[in-house]
Amino acid sequence: RDNSKMKKTPSYIILSLPNRRYQHGSEMVEEMVDFGSKLQESISRIFATTRVAMLVSADLAHTHAEYGPYGFSPSAVPFDNACAEWASTLDEKSLLHTARGLLNDAKSCGYLGLVILHGLLTQEKDSWGCKLRALSHPTYYGMMVSTFVRR
Repeated sequence: RDNSKMKKTPSYIILSLPNRRYQHGSEMVEEMVDFGSKLQESISRIFATTRVAMLVSADLAHTHAEYGPYGFSPSAVPFDNACAEWASTLDEKSLLHTARGLLNDAKSCGYLGLVILHGLLTQEKDSWGCKLRALSHPTYYGMMVSTFVRR
């Protein structure tokens, strides 16, 4: 039987963030940037001739509304805006300094996913076109959609 015309099933890797992110997220930033960098090196080596897509699911601030499980914090909007600024520019300061400083009050469980992505993308920072597609908080937590496409 000739299998050369069969569609190849895509390879995938599923990563989960450690539970300690809830109490120690700010302390884990350098570790996660480094992990993202090493992940990019591995992906480049293993999938050198293959196009790779990465999806990061990362809730933003969970403190946009008093009725939410974490209540309201004035840090929610500035935190989400800092993440959006990073997603639009890959500006390290927005994500690794501004958002990081607001993290404990914003209560974002997905922040470190963005930090890992930052480590992955900044290996070749000028190779990526980034675009913020949406930023909203229709409930108590913020959400963002953005794309990063190799130029």
